[in-house]
Amino acid sequence: MKRANKFSVITPCFNSENYIEETIQSIINQSAVLSKRVELEYILCDGGSSDNTLEIIRKYEKLHKLIVVSEIDAGMYDALAKGISKVSGEVCCYLNAGDYYSKTAFDVVLDVMENNDISWLTGINTYYNEKSQVISFFVPFKYRSSFIRAGIYGTVLPFIQQESTFWRADLNKLIDLEELRKFKIAGDYFLWFSFAKHHRLYIVQSYLGGFKTHYGQLSGNLEPYVNEMQRIIASNFFFKILGGLEYFLWLLPTGLKRALNRNYFLKYDIIKNVWK
Repeated sequence: MKRANKFSVITPCFNSENYIEETIQSIINQSAVLSKRVELEYILCDGGSSDNTLEIIRKYEKLHKLIVVSEIDAGMYDALAKGISKVSGEVCCYLNAGDYYSKTAFDVVLDVMENNDISWLTGINTYYNEKSQVISFFVPFKYRSSFIRAGIYGTVLPFIQQESTFWRADLNKLIDLEELRKFKIAGDYFLWFSFAKHHRLYIVQSYLGGFKTHYGQLSGNLEPYVNEMQRIIASNFFFKILGGLEYFLWLLPTGLKRALNRNYFLKYDIIKNVWK
């Protein structure tokens, strides 16, 4: 396994003056960054904002050595593709303006990746309101690669939460960036679809990040999202039936979820002080 001591984080943004600062601060103030346990490469791709977004970003640019790209783009995933093309770290993730990470998220991811042969992981699904208060959370049960590629998560079963998901940057070579640029709303699914053919998604029983709900966001309407998914999903009727049956397993207590997904579920061992 390669060392995972450089984290590359991408934030695509556009006219996000009300949200961008909280997102930036959640990244530059990571405990692993402040302790210099990890090196941070933070790439912000602004789509040519007409509000104060860029001015807010510039406040942090030199002090924290941010990589800033500001130019008109074709949307969020065109911006994300630009960011991915610049990544030089060992661990990669992306966070949209308005969302934010737990202060110890990078420490958890580093602990897990240093001690386990894992290429891709996600944490507890967490949601915030406009006041940045946690309003709901749940522990996932299992993410099957076949279900990911059949588009079951986000339609029949809960979404893979992008804000809680991290991967080794080696996986970026699996992404067709030109295809990613074509997506307007479901580009995160395209990433998971690309990864799932070769790697299993692990669940870590930890709060890593969360999704902030607010009026007017792109992800508020599920129908366009599903329509974009359909561009790359093959026939999935059989998997929809299986997903419907598996739904009830998502309602089980966390201990049972872990027992039924033992090989791909990591919990912190307080005796040995390791994630396993």
